[in-house]
Order: sequence, then C-alpha cells, then structure tokens
Amino acid sequence: MIELLVVAGIVGWGIVASLYMFLSNLMRFPECTVDDVAEFLRPVDLEQAEMLLDPGAYYSLRWNLDTETLIQIQRKRARIYLELVHRMAHNARVLVELGRREMDARQARQDEIVSQLQQEAFHVSIYCFVTMVKLRILLAIRPVQAPSLTKCRMAVDLDGIASYKALRLTSTALFEELHRPVDKLTVNF
Repeated sequence: MIELLVVAGIVGWGIVASLYMFLSNLMRFPECTVDDVAEFLRPVDLEQAEMLLDPGAYYSLRWNLDTETLIQIQRKRARIYLELVHRMAHNARVLVELGRREMDARQARQDEIVSQLQQEAFHVSIYCFVTMVKLRILLAIRPVQAPSLTKCRMAVDLDGIASYKALRLTSTALFEELHRPVDKLTVNF
C-alpha cells in the first residue's frame, strides 16, 4: 500500500513538472534584447507585498473585526497578493529569457552577472509557483477562520520578498555592467 502511494506521488510530481515545462514553453516571451526588456516587466510594489504579509497588520485586523468581515478582508488581501506574485513570476520569466539570450555573447564578468540573474530568477519562479498554489487553495476553500498571509512569505526555504529584491539588484547590476539606462528598469520593476 505504501509503495503504491510512493509511486503515485512520484508519477504525480512527474506529471506536474512536465505540465509546468510544457506551459513554460508555450508562454515564452518574444525575442527581446537588454535594450527593450524593461517594457516587458510589470510593476511590483514590494512595500504593499510586505504590508500584506505583515503579521502585525493581520493581528490588528483580527482584534478589530468580526469573523465574517475578517474572512472577507483576508480573501481580498490574498487576491491582491496573488496578483503581486503573478507579476513577480512574469518578471522572473522575462529575465530568465533575457539571461538565456545574453549568455552567448558576453564576457566573463557579464557571464557571472547573467548566471547570478538566472539563479535569482529561478528562485523567484520557484517561490511564486509554490505560493500561487498555496493561495489558490486558500481562495478555493472558504476557511472557517481567516488564515494569516504571513505563512506565504516563505516557500521552500525561500523568502519571497528577499528573493525578489535580490533579483532586482542583480538585474540592475547587469544593466549597469552593459551600460544601459537603469532608470527605465527600476520604474517598471
């Protein structure tokens, strides 16, 4: 019986991984260079994300609101955070594609930054995937109690906000190394 469950789990994860890779290939972005990648990035308000994940804000709401109102507000906050995570995942995919294209024609220092960019984008992608699954489940099931979003800050030992900040820093470093304007990048990112 246990062997059957283990095999089913392995097959299930294999199917999920295959589906993810298939969808990732379908959702590839058009060829873009480092000069026009900023237009493909979506704005992410990290201050808003930190506020949504703040345990103090959750406990303040919990103390001041009745249960039904708290559940409604937490569901709304979860949807807002889900949108922010979608934007983070989108930006990570754009930067992974940029890294793939830029890896071929760069020097050693630039190769190091591009590799670091891809690693940070991969961390953000993993965090976003796991967090989106958590939030979808949270929103699909109407909880009796309103759960705190602070549990969404960490996923598979990755701090989502810190990972995204590291991705921002690395992409800014790449733009500076390639002598491209950083101001357009930081506005959209």
